[in-house]
Amino acid sequence: MKRAHAFAAFLAASMPGAIVAQPAAEAVVREDVRALTEADAPALLALFDENSVIFGLPDHPDRLAGPVSARIGTHALRQSAFPAMLAGGPSDRMEIVDMLSVGGVVVAKFRQSSPPDFAGGTWTLMVFRVRDGIIGEMYHLARTDRIDPTLEARGRAAVDRLVAANNRGDLEGFLGASAPDLRFFRTSTAPHALGDQPPRSGNDPAARRAAFTRMFAEGAPAQVEVTDVLTFNDYVVSLDVARLRDGRVLDEISIYRVGADGRFTHDWLIYEQAR
Repeated sequence: MKRAHAFAAFLAASMPGAIVAQPAAEAVVREDVRALTEADAPALLALFDENSVIFGLPDHPDRLAGPVSARIGTHALRQSAFPAMLAGGPSDRMEIVDMLSVGGVVVAKFRQSSPPDFAGGTWTLMVFRVRDGIIGEMYHLARTDRIDPTLEARGRAAVDRLVAANNRGDLEGFLGASAPDLRFFRTSTAPHALGDQPPRSGNDPAARRAAFTRMFAEGAPAQVEVTDVLTFNDYVVSLDVARLRDGRVLDEISIYRVGADGRFTHDWLIYEQAR
């Protein structure tokens, strides 16, 4: 598994540098939505450069990053695709339903609807990496025609149980918050990677229990505060601050998937940075 948030820090070296919230990154995402909604192709294209990559929906349940988009995945494609897409002027409405961010990483829930009444629509869960005002990577994680409040409440409750068990040093409660066959991944150093790397021991339940038994031997390995949560049906995204026993403070973003029994089936640590 990973931890109830900063616990992966015990398995890997921390990263240097101070991290603060980046409203500028959220402003870039808002500009992306404005340019799409107002059919402003030059402004939309200016948010990307020759190194930017856009990924389509995942083609495997363990992955967050899908194949590079065959339509807009590269800058060469975007230079022709964006003007063609928006040539007819404004049509569909794109709205940001919810958004959270830290360190240039933005996770957002969008709703796209069509005239004349803009009812119903399609919802999409996306991740952006923003650097110096440019979208370096854009990932389409999930898409649906219906948002289920019951599923979303289940996801939020699952995060609350996990964090509460961690903070009180409850090993069994912590492990019990996840399915026995939980799939855990963190982001590797490969170019454009997102939640792609499994633990060294693989996703083996016995190895996971042994690792967390060691971590919880002296109580909670970290005190975790959830500062923001974004829900998307059976996905839930948690923005956390974790205070480790050695005094380090980590900012993290985790994306979970929750099963019908309210336990986590997937856990992707997509961002971790020491302050």
